[in-house]
Amino acid sequence: MGEELTNAALIGLIALFLLTLVLRAAGSVAAFLTGAPQPTASWAAGTGVLFNPGNPAVALGAPGLSPVIYWVTTAVALPGLGPVLRMFLACVR
Repeated sequence: MGEELTNAALIGLIALFLLTLVLRAAGSVAAFLTGAPQPTASWAAGTGVLFNPGNPAVALGAPGLSPVIYWVTTAVALPGLGPVLRMFLACVR
């Protein structure tokens, strides 16, 4: 029973890490699309967006970043996580 819980915890941590990367990358893409300055925050700032979803520019350190464009970019990028997680799970099993 211990191995299953460990595997589940590791998969959860990897999923959180990938989500953080997608949220941060979406900030870079949205800034590029709108002509706003590129985010200055580190990759870990992607998680900070979840605490202030109405103003991702503050969490990412990108003044002028449009929240609408950011969340549309995120919505387009998130489905790409599914195949990555499935591929990882196939390697683990």
